[in-house]
Formats: sequence, structure tokens, C-alpha cells
Amino acid sequence: MKNKILKICLTGLALSVAGLVNAATESVTVLGNPVPGLNRSDGGKAFQSTGIRVVEGETINIKVVGDDTIDWWHRIGTPSATPDGVTFGNLGLSDSGFLVSGIIRYGLVGLISANDEQVPVVSENTLVTEASPGAGQGFIGADYSQIAHASGYLYLAFNDDWYGDNSGYWTLNITTVGPTPTPTPLTSCEAISGGYISITADSSVNGCLAAKSYVTIGANTKTDNIYAGAAVTTGAWSIAENIFSGAATTLGTDAITQNIHAGAAITLGAGSKAEKIYAKAAITLGAGAVKDDDPLNANANTLSTSVKDIHNATSMDAALTQIGVARAALTNLAPDTVLSTTTMGIENLSPGVYKGGALNVTASSTITFDASNTANGSTNTSGGTDYVWVMNLGTLTVGASTHFKTKGLGENDTASIIWNVDTVITLGASTSFRGTAFVGGAFSAATSTVSCGNLYAIGYISVGSIGVDRFGDKTTCENQNSDAVFSYLETLY
Repeated sequence: MKNKILKICLTGLALSVAGLVNAATESVTVLGNPVPGLNRSDGGKAFQSTGIRVVEGETINIKVVGDDTIDWWHRIGTPSATPDGVTFGNLGLSDSGFLVSGIIRYGLVGLISANDEQVPVVSENTLVTEASPGAGQGFIGADYSQIAHASGYLYLAFNDDWYGDNSGYWTLNITTVGPTPTPTPLTSCEAISGGYISITADSSVNGCLAAKSYVTIGANTKTDNIYAGAAVTTGAWSIAENIFSGAATTLGTDAITQNIHAGAAITLGAGSKAEKIYAKAAITLGAGAVKDDDPLNANANTLSTSVKDIHNATSMDAALTQIGVARAALTNLAPDTVLSTTTMGIENLSPGVYKGGALNVTASSTITFDASNTANGSTNTSGGTDYVWVMNLGTLTVGASTHFKTKGLGENDTASIIWNVDTVITLGASTSFRGTAFVGGAFSAATSTVSCGNLYAIGYISVGSIGVDRFGDKTTCENQNSDAVFSYLETLY
């Protein structure tokens, strides 16, 4: 069975993609008589596997090559068939005896099957989207370009009711092209986790948090919107703009928020304040707690279907998919530098793609992303240069009190610092981290901060502040921002 080796996979299956490159064109032959004596009752043996696996959302392009035809009846005057089918005489649409009924007879048809080993049965699989309105589900024809509405292996066939008297073949070129992924679900939040998110006390997050599991923010901590598939808990004197939780929500003493949308119970601590409350279960008010109006029933996971902001499970799943897409694209990059060491101390790194295994940064080090004396980079939206550092690593462990900084950037220059780590990033205490992290596992940082950059992890995220420096002062990060990072990522897609 031949395999398609160059594909773009940009849906929920993207986490298994080995690389993201331009799709290749496969040449496939469809036989008019694939099995001698075959008829429709043989359970779909007329369908021939292309060996091509398509992913829902991809565009399937199929185009006939040459002028080969299939003879479907050995009778003088009977026209040969092209992939567009035969409509001469009194022939109507294919009847129930045909492989696929209700469409033009003797044309090219296709389906998508989850299994590439067994003979597909039409009723148990997904016929491809019709070539044009009114053509009928499954009809492909000689020039086809439609979006796949299922994932699986592509099968093609000559649509007939008896194959024993057929001869000839069609040659086809097939290309699949994935949709350009939008980074919107990622750019809407500073931290996105496929597990839980925990923010330590006395911290600040200049953006929103989104987690597949629960979210906990410590006492005296400030953040924007919070989305959690499970429970949300905020510490005393904490501030959150809006909370969207799939389960219970608990506000600490004197905590403040605007709106709460909870899929279960809501508990407001003593002296806490909330404006509108939407709960699916009981509401408990502590002494002096304030809410502005009567509670309303709502489920956080049904509030919106938009992926612009993560307020529901659909948006969360889309964001996690995009993490996998970005990681695959970054992993596929050819390295400019292969790290020969597993340990770094004080280091100046020029722009480029770095590759390594387990990397350890010793405590009290300074890692400088240095754009000086290099011509590497591309023009950014401000007319300056975007310098790019991609760190493809197995693991990253950073010792305590380590500092990451940039150097050599002009007024309009930007620095896209991207960490693509297979398993885990671990930061020691009082470290000020810089860069946007895509992690296949967890981001474990305890009391450390992320001065400039976003965190996207398939596992849990535990961190102090995001968007502040090691002294707790807010950073504007003019020279390192998510817009530059995603502009760079889009060039890889």
C-alpha cells in the first residue's frame, strides 16, 4: 500500500503529524474492472484505495490526466466513459443496483473510510462531498475540488452495476491541501493548558487563562478572563474580569470579578463582589458578599461557539489543536545549530533554529538573545526586522535566579523567541523567563515569572506572573510580542 508522505494536517489529528510541508501530488489509476466478475453485491470491492489519508477540513483536489477511458459495455455504438460519466440516450441517474445510486452513471465516485485494510461498504462510510450542487453525494467527475467532511482513507471507483464486461482505466492526479490555521484561539490568552493552570499568590497575568481542567489563582493575584473546563478557584483579594467554568466556581475572601458563568455551584467568599451570576447549581454567599442581580441559569460550555475568545469547550479544543499544529511545524524546521552541550551558563544566542535534547541552564545565569552582527531576519509590520530564535528541545530545565534578555534590537525591530519542547519546561525560583513556549507536556515554574511571551502546554501550567519582570513591574515587550511570533508561524503553514 503506497503512503502519502507529504501532507498538511490541521485538525484535531494534528498532534500526530510528523511535519508540515506543502502537499505532494499523487498519481492514481482507477480500473474499470478491478476484480473479474465483480458486481455491486460484492460489498464495495470496486472501490480502490488510493493509499491517501485525508483529514477533515482539508481540500481534496482530483484531476484527470490524459484522455484514457473505460469501456463499460462491449456493444457497438456504446460510448466509452470519462470520469464525468455517461448521459447518452435515455439513461437516467444511477439506480439502486449501482455502487453509488442517484448520480450520473459510469462516472468517478469516492468515499472516505476509517480503515485502509478492509473493503469499504458505502452505507458504513462517508461519501465525498459532491463535485457541484446537484451532482449527488459521492460524485467526483474529471475536475474535483471540495473540502473533506470526514477523516480517513480516500477510496475511488468507477460507478457501475456490473464490472465483468469492463475494460480500460483512468489516470488521476490527487492533491490534498490543509486549511491555513488561524492563531486566534492562541493569541486570545496568555496561557493555555490541556491540563490545569495554577497561578501563585501575589502574581499578575496581563491576559486571560484557559485550561481544559481546573484553574486556581492565588491570593492577591490579578488576571483577565478565566476559562476552565472544570472548577475555578480564586484566592483572597484576587481580581478576575470574567469567569467561565464548566464546574463549580469559588471566589476567595474580598475577591472581585464581573460575571461568573458556572456549570455547577458558585460560592462567593466573605466580602467578595460579583456582578452577574449564571449558575447551574446552588449559590452560596459569604458574609458581606455582593452580587448585583438575581442568578440566571447558563452552562459555560454553551455560551458561544466563537473561537475568537476561549469561553467554551469548542474554542478550547481548537486552541489545543493549534498548539499541536505549531509544534509540528517548528519541529520540522532544519536546524542552523545542533547543540553539542546539555548545559548552558552565561550564553549569547544569535538568531536561528537550534536543536537539542535535554538542556539544563545553570542557576544565576543570563541567556541573551543577541541580534547584533547578523543579517538574519525578515521585515516586520513596523518596517523593522523580526529576528527569530527557535529552540527545539526535548526538555528544558532552568536553575533559580536565571535571567533571559534581548540585545541588539533597533527601535522597530522585534524578537520572536520560540521554545518548542517535547516533554517539560521546569523553571527554578525567581527566574525571569522570556519567549513563547509550546510544550508537549507541562510548564512547571512555581514562583518564577514570564516577562515576555505566552505559554501553550498540552500538560499543566504552574507559574507566577506573566507579563511582568523579575521585580514585579509590568513589561510592555515592544521587542518581543505574540503578533511577531504568529506572523512567523504563518510562514511555516
